[in-house]
Amino acid sequence: MSTIQFRSVLALLLLSSACGTQQGVPPPAPPPQVIVAPHDGAPVQAPLAPKSRTLNANELAQMGFQIPGNQAQWDSLPPQPGQQVQGLTVKGGPGADTNWTAFTLILFANNKGGYEVLTQKRTIKPSGVIETPGGHLTGGQSWRTGAVTEIQQESGIKLHESDLFYLEGGKLGVSKATGKLYGNVNFFAVFTGAKPTTAVTSHEVDASYGHQWLPLEQIYTDAKTEQAQAGFNQGKYYSFFRQQLISFVENVLNKKFSH
Repeated sequence: MSTIQFRSVLALLLLSSACGTQQGVPPPAPPPQVIVAPHDGAPVQAPLAPKSRTLNANELAQMGFQIPGNQAQWDSLPPQPGQQVQGLTVKGGPGADTNWTAFTLILFANNKGGYEVLTQKRTIKPSGVIETPGGHLTGGQSWRTGAVTEIQQESGIKLHESDLFYLEGGKLGVSKATGKLYGNVNFFAVFTGAKPTTAVTSHEVDASYGHQWLPLEQIYTDAKTEQAQAGFNQGKYYSFFRQQLISFVENVLNKKFSH
């Protein structure tokens, strides 16, 4: 083999070896791609509005509420026909000789650490005064059932019996004016998140006034002053409403605002 031939064969061998090595090496990875999502023009979703709901017993206790005990007692029925109360026998027939009533103080816990109270104006006697939803129980209703019914009839707010907490009342007696048996129980319920929607659904509520949410501290101080100066069913607040406010603030919230 001549020198020229030898050099030619060596060059072919070296070229073949180099090509084989390159074929066995994987190509370098391409740089990672940055994928940018296209703008689809969809509006940014606004945060959901808070929902209206009632606070339960544990939540109220954590807020410092002093909830009266024996709540289950007010799931019971008022005295029924044939039973005796203070020497009088309850007679049959709705409203024949009894005056069982239930009222509910409805509050909203606002985001400022305070409370607002749902109020309305009466059109029945004593008309024009400010009160809270409530009224007479009908046959077969428990105190709590009657309260829930009156709330829906007068404000349009639907509540469950478990949303109500006993506040005060329950004492039965005989009216000196009418000679009829009477008894009243007051409850309260506290909303959070958003105020419940109200509607005038009863002729017993002044539609021109409708429903208003008033600051608890303001109406408490007014009611406290009125309680000391005005007689029963005198002043701008219904007597039962005045007592509800005072009892709630001083016994449940355990506060005494200046007045």
